Formats: sequence, structure tokens, C-alpha cells
Amino acid sequence: EDGKLLLSEAGDIDVTWDRLVDLIGVDRLAEYIDGSELLSIGAWSRMPSSPDVWDGLRTDVWPRLNSPPETIHVDPGQVQFLPRDIVTDGISALQRLDSVADVLLIANLEQTAALLNKMDSEVTSSTIQQRALDAREVSGVSAYVTHTNDESAMATTEAVLSARAPSLPSGEHLLNSDAHFNAGVLLGQGVGMSDGPSLVMGHAVASFFMIHNRAPTPSELRSVIHQYDSESLQLSDE
Repeated sequence: EDGKLLLSEAGDIDVTWDRLVDLIGVDRLAEYIDGSELLSIGAWSRMPSSPDVWDGLRTDVWPRLNSPPETIHVDPGQVQFLPRDIVTDGISALQRLDSVADVLLIANLEQTAALLNKMDSEVTSSTIQQRALDAREVSGVSAYVTHTNDESAMATTEAVLSARAPSLPSGEHLLNSDAHFNAGVLLGQGVGMSDGPSLVMGHAVASFFMIHNRAPTPSELRSVIHQYDSESLQLSDE
């Protein structure tokens, strides 16, 4: 009912394509996905067999869909803990997946540096915009977003966009808001926002979580977005 499909219990996350087919079946999986605006897949680093899942979706599920998602989101996760050959083979699988839908990778700046390192790409730029562009070019997918708590950048085949987070009040804040940033970006994409406003949505959801340790209600989310002004927004096309 909430659009989520739980494929494993906590501590048991070896999700493979064969297991998906055995437990759910290709036809039923296609029914779950058909008609969705976008498909978001869990962290690759926690599911090393993800490339087989991506290939299975592309070859077995997508031909069965009447109204397939236009975007597939993949969270690389802690790719620094994956062997180099697993990462390079996985990137190839993502490029194949990008042939049937626009693949969107979202990773924080540390994870992005690890991905570039695994792909033997030298990390030299100090700007978040260039990091996003480098990662998109190396991964070969349609769009790549990298972010910190303070700023983010999205590189597509057409442009590089960046945005800053709203100013947070002084005091203690929770540090890890990656999942909430992802959720905000995907929320924006899912309701038809363009790329720049989707980055703003990501920062708005993540910033609220860092202060309150919970997701915002719709009215609270609007309040955070209203805190942006022309100076703090700094949405730019590089």
C-alpha cells in the first residue's frame, strides 16, 4: 500500500534475481512496477548481487510493462567496501539498465569519491559540481546526484545543477540524513518537478530530519521550503 516491496528481513539482505523470481515471480513483479512514476532500488553495497537484479529487470520485467517507470533510482551505498571488479561489472549493468529507463544515482560526496576511485578515475576537483559531472561521465548513466548536508549537485546529459541547503538553527543536529535527502529528491521527481527544485526538495526533507529526527508533514515541508530566499537558494546551472 505504501509503494514499498520488502525483499529481506533485517540482517538477511542477500537479494538475488533467482530469489526474487522464486519468491515473487516475474509476472507479479511486473504488476508491482507497471504504472509507477519511478522505481527506487535499495543500496547496492548492501546487496552485492544487485547487478543481476538490474539485468533481470531489464530483460525479463521491462518487456512485460505497459507503462514502465521513466526513472530508476539506485543508491550505491558504501561502495568503498565492494571489490573493484564488482563495482566495474555493476557499472556496466547500470549502463545496460539505462537503455530502458533513465538511471539516477544518488550518493553523498564520500561515496562518490569512492566510486570514482573504484573506477580508476582520479579525484582532483574540489567543487561538488565537477564531482557530480565526473561521476556521471564515469558511470555512464543519465543522471548523477552527489551531496553533503550543505549543498548538492546533479549532472545530467544536458547540464549540471547545484543547490544549497537552508540555514539550520544553531545546536546539535543529526549528521546522517542521506536517506531523507534521497527521499526528498525522489519525491520531487515523482511529482514532476524539474531537476533543480528536486534538489531543493531533497535538502528540505533532510534539513528537517536533522533537526527533528523524523520526516516532515506536508505543511512542515512547505514551511522549510519557504525559508529559502534568493540568496540562500543558490540554485545554479553550471
